[in-house]
Amino acid sequence: MRKETLPDYVLAASGKGYRVKVVNGKNYYLYKRTSKRKPGCKNPQPVDQYIGIITPEGVKKSSVKRLDTSRVLVREYGFSWALQKLCPDSWKYIHTKNWELLLDSIIQDMSPNTYIGIEREIREPNSFREPFAAVKNRLLVQIEKEYSIKREELYSLSSIQRIYIDECTLLTSDISKEQDALLKKIGVALEES
Repeated sequence: MRKETLPDYVLAASGKGYRVKVVNGKNYYLYKRTSKRKPGCKNPQPVDQYIGIITPEGVKKSSVKRLDTSRVLVREYGFSWALQKLCPDSWKYIHTKNWELLLDSIIQDMSPNTYIGIEREIREPNSFREPFAAVKNRLLVQIEKEYSIKREELYSLSSIQRIYIDECTLLTSDISKEQDALLKKIGVALEES
């Protein structure tokens, strides 16, 4: 919309360094306009920061505060935790020397966004002597038999997330009724954050 067609109260609220966006021809939003250099671009690129809505009474500033999310990590937790707790003793016995490392690699392979990678180092699957796919399959078959649970049911726990801020565990996401029932069925309690 051209400046000549804007109402006077909108023109009074905006000025140099500000931009007005019009929505549906009747709502006016005020943005602070700056620019930022970006690698690979010839000219600086515009950056708009929302200030508020413009009304005849003035600018109503936004009460919403933006949080810096660069320090926040969200990782899969439910599936990984359950697999650790369900790991059969017979499987651990067969892989006595490195069963924990092997289990971590299996979990990482099945759930790439697992929380385990934050808490400890995970080895590459090809760094083990045993054929990785066969070992992983053997573990899952044993869990299915011992706990009468299908892989797909276990995968449903992967939407349970663990949230970290500055590498400290802050909280665990909500758990649905179905997930809670499954955790009770298999006898796994999630660790409190």
